[in-house]
Formats: sequence, structure tokens, C-alpha cells
Amino acid sequence: MGPPADPRRGARGDRVIALALLLACGVPRSAPGAPEDPSDAPVSAAPGGAITAETRFVGRLEPADATRMFAPPNYFKLGGWNSSSSNTKLAELKEDGAEVVEGENVAEFEFRGKDALDWVERRLRNTEARAAQRRVRMAQHLARLNEALERKQIGAERARLDTLQARAVSENEAALLAIDLELAEFEVEATERLIVAQKLDGETDTAYHIERIAAAQHRRDLYDRYEARFVVKAPHAGVVRHAYNSRTRRRMQQGDNMNAGVEVLSIARGTALSARFFVPEAEIARLNVGDTVTVISPESGDELSADVERIEPFPQEMGFLREDESLPGAREKAHVVVARLADTPEHLSAGGEISVTWRRP
Repeated sequence: MGPPADPRRGARGDRVIALALLLACGVPRSAPGAPEDPSDAPVSAAPGGAITAETRFVGRLEPADATRMFAPPNYFKLGGWNSSSSNTKLAELKEDGAEVVEGENVAEFEFRGKDALDWVERRLRNTEARAAQRRVRMAQHLARLNEALERKQIGAERARLDTLQARAVSENEAALLAIDLELAEFEVEATERLIVAQKLDGETDTAYHIERIAAAQHRRDLYDRYEARFVVKAPHAGVVRHAYNSRTRRRMQQGDNMNAGVEVLSIARGTALSARFFVPEAEIARLNVGDTVTVISPESGDELSADVERIEPFPQEMGFLREDESLPGAREKAHVVVARLADTPEHLSAGGEISVTWRRP
């Protein structure tokens, strides 16, 4: 027989086996095909031994110093004339890279309310014509009253002269002459009051038609404002840069249909570019103004350094920010982050889609 087994060694071996089984059962495993947890992002050792994780975001290139221009709301409501649509057609678009001056037309959208112009102008002309006709009628009526007043004044003067014969006629005839004078003077006074009333009526009628004409002119001016809204003018001198069309996955082109509020182009004051990308709420607390990110162009694969200049404080839905509600996770909230590129290669231009990587601490 061999030496007896050491009871302490058996107990220790059992504990090691039990601990190994416990650890094996406690480690969670991802189901086949299941998405990886964001916390499982690739990690690498940074200088000094710190561990960092790389996170990737999507975004677009835009001019660093530019004014963004958007599609107008496509509705028209004027009096009894109404039209509305969810999108509008880009009828004309200034070429990308064109230099423009302040006030120059850079884009024009299809305006579907042009048929209302004849209706608006016809109502204005009719209102003005009715006012002119009314003024003529009032003037004619007032002229007739003045003529009648003159006749009555002459009659009253004759009646007054007739009363001077009272001593040469009988008492009854003298009384009749006095009555005729009183009646003539009454008619003169009544006609004078009628003329005053007619003038007041004319002033009121004139004021009414002035208001009617002003309302018709307002509709005409409002039409011009509606139409002008569909023409995009450069707010300042600069260079035209077409925006990215999220539906067609390319830059904007003439003939595109788009919803109101979608960016169409921008007027850049220089050639510098910025990356406009979208960071989920869960990540934004770790990113700060001044941090450096890497911008990757999907066309060339170039990696460019950019410094974060602005982080918008209020998150919005990703579908709204990327102008595509059919995207997976469109309801996820994200913040807009803008980072200026340190260098601008000649082959790189605004309006393209990019990837942005950030090595979080």
C-alpha cells in the first residue's frame, strides 16, 4: 500500500475546481449575431500606460465660417387661395464653388402660388374701381344738393322781399307772405344740414374704401413676400457650398425635392472646413471643447486632425439631425459637435459625409 493521501491537499484541490466552475458559469457570453455592447469598444494602451477606447461617430463636412441656407416652408395661404405640400422642388441652384456677392440669387424653389397673382391683382383693381365710382357718385350728389341750396336761397330772398309789401296788402295776405318766408328759410336750413350730413357720409365712405384698398394692397404685398421666400439670396459675399442630401447620399443638385428646413447650401467666407458630427447622450459628458478628434474621409480614407470648437447643449433625435427618419436608432438622442480641421486638403470639399473617431480617456 502506498502512503495515505493528505486530507489537506484533497480539500484544496476541491476548492480550486469549484472556483474554476463558478467563474466559467458566471462569465456572460454574447449570443451569435448579437450586437456588441458599446463598452466593448477596442481599447489600446496610451503613452504612460493609460487605457483609452476609440469611439466612432458619423457626420458631415461643412465650411468653418459660413452662413447656412435652408429650404422654405412650402405653403401659400392668401384670402380664399390656399396650397400646401410636404416638400418643394429645387428649381435652380448656383454651382458649387461659385463666388457670389451680397443679395445675389443662389437658389430658387418651385413656387406653386403663381396662379394666385392674377386673382390678387384683379381684386385690388376691382376694389380701387369701386372706390373711385363711389367717390364720383358722392361728388355728384353733393353738387346737386349745392344747386338745390342756391335755388332755395334765391327763393328765400324773394320771400323776404315780398314781405316788404305787407303795408300795401291786406292783413291776411301779409300773414301768408310771412309764412312763405318762414317756409323758404326752413328749406334753406334743411338743405344746409343735408349738405353737412352728406359731407360726413362722404368722409366715412372714403375712409371705408381706403381700408378696403389697403387690405387688397396688403394681399398683393403678401403675395410678393410669399414668392420672395422661395428665392434664396446670398446674405453676404462668399463662395457657394452645396449641402449634403441625406436621401440621395450625395450633395444637393438642381431638381431635388426636399422638406422645409433642410439645409440646401451655405455661403462660405473662406476655405477652412469643419466636421459637424453627432454624439449620443451617453458619450457627450466625456467630450470637451478643445479635445482632438480624427476625421476620416470615406472617399480617400485620409485621416485628418480636428479640434472641437462647439458642443450644442440640447440633444435632438438622430433621425432629425441626419434628416432621415428611417435610420436605425432614429429616436436616439444626440448632441451636435463641431470641430475645425487643422488642414484642408485640396481634394476635400464641404457637403461630404465623414466618419469621426475619438479616443476617449
